[in-house]
Amino acid sequence: MFCIEDKDMSKNNFEREVLIAPQEGPQTTLCTAPTNVDQILYGGALGGGKSFSILIKWMQHIDICDAISAKRGHEDAAANGLVCRFDLEGLDELIDDARMVFEKIGAVWHAQKRVLVFPQGHKIKFAHIKDERSFKKHQGKQYTFIAIDEAGQFNTAEFAQIDKLYSRLRNKWGFPSVFLLTANPGGPGHHVLKTRFIDPGPENTVITKEIKFDGKTATIRRMFIPSLLADNKYLGDDYAQKLLASDMPEWQKKAWLSGSWDIVAGGMFEDVFDRKKIVIKSPEYSWFNGLKLDRSFDWGSTSPFAVLWHAELDGDKTVEIDGKDVTPPRGSLMVFDEWYGSNGKPNEGLNLAAFDVGKGIMDREKKMERVGGIEVKPGPADTQIYNNLGAGNSYAKEMQKAGCNWTEVKKAGGRELGWQLMREMMKATTELDDSKPWLIICDRCTDLIRVLPTLERDTNQPDDIKKSEDHNADALRYKILKMRGPQSKTVKTSGLM
Repeated sequence: MFCIEDKDMSKNNFEREVLIAPQEGPQTTLCTAPTNVDQILYGGALGGGKSFSILIKWMQHIDICDAISAKRGHEDAAANGLVCRFDLEGLDELIDDARMVFEKIGAVWHAQKRVLVFPQGHKIKFAHIKDERSFKKHQGKQYTFIAIDEAGQFNTAEFAQIDKLYSRLRNKWGFPSVFLLTANPGGPGHHVLKTRFIDPGPENTVITKEIKFDGKTATIRRMFIPSLLADNKYLGDDYAQKLLASDMPEWQKKAWLSGSWDIVAGGMFEDVFDRKKIVIKSPEYSWFNGLKLDRSFDWGSTSPFAVLWHAELDGDKTVEIDGKDVTPPRGSLMVFDEWYGSNGKPNEGLNLAAFDVGKGIMDREKKMERVGGIEVKPGPADTQIYNNLGAGNSYAKEMQKAGCNWTEVKKAGGRELGWQLMREMMKATTELDDSKPWLIICDRCTDLIRVLPTLERDTNQPDDIKKSEDHNADALRYKILKMRGPQSKTVKTSGLM
């Protein structure tokens, strides 16, 4: 993972005489990431070289700081680093590695303060950050480099300490700051990390998010760099064999061996949802010309509503799945767009009136027609929209006033049948079994992709899912039931079509 040339270790020569070399793969990606990235998550499978990557990134950081100082004539400028973990004992091995490498280039270890001081004045401190009391030790401090090792050990509430630490990144020298987190899937912080770094966009790509507060808008740039056991050439096959042979549950093996973030203990789709097979790059709208297109809908107001747009494939269209051109069999379903009516908080809706939801749907479909020349037909909707709200009115009739119509799906076979059919389609896609219809989801459907892998089985009814944020999954289930369920025809509510 690193190489040290044991030559002249004097202060003047150490930069050129010692090399800490990243391995080809994710460690190289980490070192070549744009310097304007605000936060990086590095990790995935066990044994992917996460912790040592912190030391590699720190060495690169002080090299950059030295170059800037020399160019601008800042003789007293120095990098100030902080490496944290939930518990102090968990840092022991990383501290040993840091001392083994950096003491050979002149750094001095101060045990009482747990800090390494470098010849040029650079410092890197090791500390725990598990509660408010530990954070207060860093209030008023300025850091140029902060790394959180095993960030997945922090639960949602404890993540507040990490977020507050981020505010300590500042310096007067113009050094580019580094905020690096390492983690494996499956820990207490799994959901926070997945929501921030995995779900918003593709891996190894800088994703920009706008954050609004008090009438002002700021942007934050995040990047997820996945690492696998295979990326670490210093660990042999015997380590992977031990993990494979263990009695740990399937979801944990997927997390620790495959680095999958699409896992949940007791997940409805944990054994059939393969993101690399099911999720594809979104084609242009014009790609869908000639296919049968419609939409499905699950109502929500205080909770999110969900609209999905889908295409029934004809067996002639080719798509790229996991780097290969394949032709999904006739009858496969592709979800190509979504509108998720959430305010951005977990399971909270936009509180839009039914007319406004209908208008928003029609506006989106007019854009699809204008940009891609495609026409979307009415599709299945939650039966709740037909309930009488008084005076003969309903959500469906309010949406019809905006020009948005629906067909009602018969729920023959119940929820359990819908989930089973969905599982069968996912399994066929994952196995690339062209004898059965597939389910494919375009990557612009970020909320559907976020939710599906996290749905848990109901312990009392294992063939159904546990009550949760399942609105877009329900919309997909309505469409699959309409396509493949036992009903022979759709039901049109009088006056709606």
